[in-house]
Amino acid sequence: AATDIPLRWKSLASGATKTVRQQGDLVYVETEIPARWARAGARAHAQYSKQGNQWVGTVHRTVPCTVNRYTIFERIQICRLEAPTKLTVVSPTRIEGATFYSDGKLKCGSCKTKGTPKWHFFTWIPE
Repeated sequence: AATDIPLRWKSLASGATKTVRQQGDLVYVETEIPARWARAGARAHAQYSKQGNQWVGTVHRTVPCTVNRYTIFERIQICRLEAPTKLTVVSPTRIEGATFYSDGKLKCGSCKTKGTPKWHFFTWIPE
Protein backbone atom coordinates (compact mmCIF):
# COMPACT_ATOMS: atom_id res chain seq x y z
CA ALA A 1 0.00 0.00 0.00
CA ALA A 2 1.21 3.48 -0.80
CA THR A 3 1.84 5.84 2.09
CA ASP A 4 0.28 9.27 2.48
CA ILE A 5 3.04 11.36 0.94
CA PRO A 6 2.19 13.92 -1.76
CA LEU A 7 2.78 12.97 -5.39
CA ARG A 8 4.44 16.23 -6.56
CA TRP A 9 7.48 17.82 -4.91
CA LYS A 10 9.70 20.85 -5.59
CA SER A 11 13.48 20.69 -5.16
CA LEU A 12 14.77 23.63 -3.12
CA ALA A 13 18.23 23.08 -4.67
CA SER A 14 17.29 23.09 -8.37
CA GLY A 15 13.64 24.18 -8.53
CA ALA A 16 12.83 20.99 -10.46
CA THR A 17 9.49 19.25 -9.97
CA LYS A 18 9.64 15.62 -8.84
CA THR A 19 6.92 12.97 -8.94
CA VAL A 20 7.40 10.66 -5.94
CA ARG A 21 5.67 7.33 -5.40
CA GLN A 22 6.21 5.19 -2.32
CA GLN A 23 5.17 1.55 -2.35
CA GLY A 24 6.15 -0.38 0.74
CA ASP A 25 9.96 -0.43 0.99
CA LEU A 26 10.46 1.22 -2.41
CA VAL A 27 10.41 4.89 -3.47
CA TYR A 28 10.30 5.88 -7.15
CA VAL A 29 11.19 9.42 -8.31
CA GLU A 30 10.73 10.91 -11.77
CA THR A 31 12.14 14.40 -12.45
CA GLU A 32 10.20 16.67 -14.81
CA ILE A 33 12.46 17.70 -17.68
CA PRO A 34 11.90 20.89 -19.77
CA ALA A 35 10.02 19.96 -22.96
CA ARG A 36 12.82 20.86 -25.40
CA TRP A 37 15.28 18.63 -23.51
CA ALA A 38 12.75 15.81 -23.19
CA ARG A 39 12.17 15.92 -26.97
CA ALA A 40 15.93 15.43 -27.42
CA GLY A 41 15.84 12.36 -25.15
CA ALA A 42 16.64 13.76 -21.69
CA ARG A 43 15.26 11.84 -18.72
CA ALA A 44 15.98 11.52 -15.00
CA HIS A 45 14.57 9.01 -12.55
CA ALA A 46 15.61 7.18 -9.39
CA GLN A 47 14.63 4.16 -7.40
CA TYR A 48 15.32 3.75 -3.68
CA SER A 49 14.92 0.80 -1.33
CA LYS A 50 14.60 0.98 2.45
CA GLN A 51 17.83 0.05 4.24
CA GLY A 52 17.74 0.61 7.98
CA ASN A 53 16.75 4.21 8.72
CA GLN A 54 17.36 5.53 5.19
CA TRP A 55 16.51 4.81 1.56
CA VAL A 56 19.38 3.88 -0.76
CA GLY A 57 19.28 3.84 -4.53
CA THR A 58 20.53 4.99 -7.91
CA VAL A 59 19.72 8.04 -10.01
CA HIS A 60 19.57 7.29 -13.74
CA ARG A 61 19.99 10.22 -16.14
CA THR A 62 19.82 10.24 -19.92
CA VAL A 63 21.57 13.34 -21.24
CA PRO A 64 21.69 14.29 -24.93
CA CYS A 65 24.68 16.40 -25.87
CA THR A 66 26.40 17.54 -29.05
CA VAL A 67 29.70 16.09 -30.26
CA ASN A 68 31.84 18.01 -32.80
CA ARG A 69 29.61 21.08 -32.48
CA TYR A 70 29.66 23.52 -35.44
CA THR A 71 31.41 21.05 -37.77
CA ILE A 72 30.13 18.83 -40.56
CA PHE A 73 30.66 15.92 -38.15
CA GLU A 74 28.25 17.34 -35.54
CA ARG A 75 26.00 14.69 -33.99
CA ILE A 76 23.93 14.08 -30.89
CA GLN A 77 25.44 11.70 -28.35
CA ILE A 78 23.11 10.18 -25.75
CA CYS A 79 24.93 9.75 -22.43
CA ARG A 80 23.49 7.45 -19.78
CA LEU A 81 24.74 8.39 -16.32
CA GLU A 82 24.15 6.72 -12.96
CA ALA A 83 24.91 7.99 -9.47
CA PRO A 84 24.44 6.62 -5.95
CA THR A 85 21.77 8.46 -3.99
CA LYS A 86 20.08 8.26 -0.60
CA LEU A 87 17.05 9.68 1.18
CA THR A 88 17.53 10.39 4.88
CA VAL A 89 14.10 11.97 5.56
CA VAL A 90 10.85 10.86 3.91
CA SER A 91 7.77 12.50 5.45
CA PRO A 92 4.53 14.04 4.14
CA THR A 93 6.04 17.55 4.47
CA ARG A 94 9.73 17.10 3.58
CA ILE A 95 12.16 14.80 1.77
CA GLU A 96 15.90 15.17 2.33
CA GLY A 97 18.81 13.30 0.84
CA ALA A 98 22.00 13.43 -1.18
CA THR A 99 23.38 12.25 -4.51
CA PHE A 100 27.05 11.42 -5.18
CA TYR A 101 28.30 12.95 -8.45
CA SER A 102 30.80 15.29 -10.04
CA ASP A 103 29.39 18.68 -10.99
CA GLY A 104 32.13 19.18 -13.58
CA LYS A 105 31.45 19.61 -17.27
CA LEU A 106 30.18 16.55 -19.14
CA LYS A 107 32.49 15.42 -21.95
CA CYS A 108 30.05 14.34 -24.64
CA GLY A 109 32.37 12.06 -26.58
CA SER A 110 33.22 9.87 -23.57
CA CYS A 111 30.10 10.58 -21.48
CA LYS A 112 32.37 11.25 -18.48
CA THR A 113 32.22 14.24 -16.16
CA LYS A 114 35.28 16.18 -15.12
CA GLY A 115 36.08 16.65 -11.45
CA THR A 116 35.89 14.59 -8.29
CA PRO A 117 32.48 13.22 -7.24
CA LYS A 118 31.08 14.37 -3.91
CA TRP A 119 27.78 14.24 -2.03
CA HIS A 120 25.32 16.96 -3.08
CA PHE A 121 22.55 17.43 -0.51
CA PHE A 122 18.96 18.29 -1.39
CA THR A 123 15.62 19.08 0.19
CA TRP A 124 12.22 18.69 -1.48
CA ILE A 125 8.94 20.16 -0.28
CA PRO A 126 5.40 19.43 -1.50
CA GLU A 127 4.26 21.60 -4.45
